[in-house]
Amino acid sequence: MSNPLPILAFLVFTLSSCHLLSCKSQTQNKPVYYSLKEALENENIEKVQRLDLTAANLDSFPLEIKNFKNLVYLNLSRNKIKTVPSWLSDLKNLRNIDLSINLIDSLPTNFYKLENLDTIVIHNNKLKNIPAGISQLKKLKSLILEGNQLTDLPSDFSNLDSLSELFMGLNDFNIMPKSIYKIKSLNNFGIYYNNISDISDSISNLSNLRQFHIDNNFLSKNQIARLKKNLPECIFGDFDQRIKDE
Repeated sequence: MSNPLPILAFLVFTLSSCHLLSCKSQTQNKPVYYSLKEALENENIEKVQRLDLTAANLDSFPLEIKNFKNLVYLNLSRNKIKTVPSWLSDLKNLRNIDLSINLIDSLPTNFYKLENLDTIVIHNNKLKNIPAGISQLKKLKSLILEGNQLTDLPSDFSNLDSLSELFMGLNDFNIMPKSIYKIKSLNNFGIYYNNISDISDSISNLSNLRQFHIDNNFLSKNQIARLKKNLPECIFGDFDQRIKDE
């Protein structure tokens, strides 16, 4: 197996940049606050919509964040945070959250009360499962789960009808989660650097899929050829399969 770290570093940079640009385009006239002190000094705290505390040496969510009821974008990436507090669900306007590169091992069930979320970036943490109930996030379009310890997904994952971008590379999947085959809105999907040895022909249900990243799994040339036949309009990333061809 080749070293995934250079590829991961590129993906992290690319994806993080894309999501930040997306957020800027959504709230381009709103300033980004890069410290709590700066945000709290705003005369009208209700106008604080974008908070970026990247690499702020945090080991937990600052309680002061609760004051920013109109937050749309929250970035707490590259810290040492271990838990997501239940009070986060009070930030009803939150649309984009980046918790990547922390030490988070679980999500509270009331996380799904953040019904306006359209982007969740939580790659490179310690998540072992995604709790049931995620289908409540009806507006979710982009979910970045790379670099965790996931082995399966909840059954209601299949009801994420708006999800177009899903990245689950560098986890511990041995089989393709069945719920994936029902997400017809998927356009860009990555499950590279896992232990996938077969993908059902049900993948053809994903008629909107245009990019499929399955690099570094255990798929033979014949299996990949079948995938390409099932998804004729899709561009594949399928190099470095860890299996001897039949």
